[in-house]
Amino acid sequence: MKYLFLFTITPVQSFIAQARKIQDLFAGSQLLSEMIDFAIEQTKIKTAHFELIFPHINTETKPNRFLALIDGENISKIGQEIQQFVEDKYLTIAEDIIKDADFIEKYKYQLSNHLKIFWIANEFVDNKSYLMQYQQIENLLGGIKNLRTFEQYPEKGRKCSLCGENNALVFSNSYKLPKIWQREIKLINNINLNSGEGLCLVCATKRFYRNENNKKISVPSTAAIASYNIIEELEKNGMWHPSNFKALFDKNFDEQLYYDENLNSMYFEKNGFNEYIDNLPNILENYKKVFSEKKPSSYYAIVLFDADNMGEKLTNEKNCSKEYHQKLSTLLKDYANWAKGYLQKPFGYTIYTGGDDFLGFVNLSYLFIVLKELRIKFDELINENLSEYNLNLTFSSGIVIAHYKHPLADVLQWARQSEKKAKNEQINKDCFCISVLKHSGEVVQAVYPNKIDEYFSIDYLKITYNCFLFRTKLSSYKN
Repeated sequence: MKYLFLFTITPVQSFIAQARKIQDLFAGSQLLSEMIDFAIEQTKIKTAHFELIFPHINTETKPNRFLALIDGENISKIGQEIQQFVEDKYLTIAEDIIKDADFIEKYKYQLSNHLKIFWIANEFVDNKSYLMQYQQIENLLGGIKNLRTFEQYPEKGRKCSLCGENNALVFSNSYKLPKIWQREIKLINNINLNSGEGLCLVCATKRFYRNENNKKISVPSTAAIASYNIIEELEKNGMWHPSNFKALFDKNFDEQLYYDENLNSMYFEKNGFNEYIDNLPNILENYKKVFSEKKPSSYYAIVLFDADNMGEKLTNEKNCSKEYHQKLSTLLKDYANWAKGYLQKPFGYTIYTGGDDFLGFVNLSYLFIVLKELRIKFDELINENLSEYNLNLTFSSGIVIAHYKHPLADVLQWARQSEKKAKNEQINKDCFCISVLKHSGEVVQAVYPNKIDEYFSIDYLKITYNCFLFRTKLSSYKN
């Protein structure tokens, strides 16, 4: 018997966005993608026939859900088994990271109470409207989510430094805890865990996440992204190479050391650079040689976008069919994989891209270039290939410019708020909102349509910005 099968893992926003480092953010996205990949693979194994509709199987970063056409005898058993496989997979990932199965077993409620899995299998009839069957399964899933139950686990003690919800269970072995907590914690020797920082199992799984090949994920910091352009320029043309300065810190280098405001004994003591305090005079001397003419910007940008009215596009009465959904998922895959490959050093770093949504960090020097290229390729790879359906997809963006020391969770919240503001600005949406979070605490915000007639608004902004730079340099020259 054929079934339309919809499988989803929630919550997405809180799981990904609860982050103090870009590494936390990236790992949350990768974990969800890995588990959806695993769910798709298990569904293939468990069913007599499997046809993935959405997303495309070759999308590198999967969303938190998939839709497939399957064939099976006992669909209830199949769905329950797949759900159990994915829940066990999450526990296995945590065990591989913490290296203590008994500890995970004792506190696994933190993991199981956070991620929730929902699935719907509805009989599929070939000669019946695909649109009606698709809408029905989406409505059923929405109803189940509204009726979901939850278990309450009362916890007493220090809360997680990252999410602030669960008890902190994982600490650095260099941190001295009150004796009352000693029976309830796991000490880990890991440079990604700051002294005094305590994480729950959910956040520890993200912080120490390794990919499926058990390789550590190397993710840049906000300071690294902010300094990309200057470091690249100095590496090519500088008289004093940045690597000479970096070598002074052996293997413990942190890109925040590219900023002279951090080259002091107080910063070194707080961030584990005590062994270099005596060498501070030499470090400062080398810093002046390397950055004598140019210093890195202290600001970077986050770009967050989401396709406009995607629900309406998926349920368009004229076009909605299995073939249309599969064609759209293929085009979104092409764009997603391009975007991930495009936004790399020195432009920035991609956190996730599913085709209809995107989150990335961008070096300020390349912001205008990146914004325009993301939009141009969206039209080229998606809209130009949807002409047979007479459809045109657009997206609205939230862009935040922030200081590299600004709390990441707050920057992400501003990015979501900016994206929402962009979507609400016009009836047809297709806008972007730029928010500048000044280090002083002031916030400046502006909204623009992506295009004015056939011209990109970002080009007008670039011209204005260049004129401002020229005027500033001219004024400085006269003085």
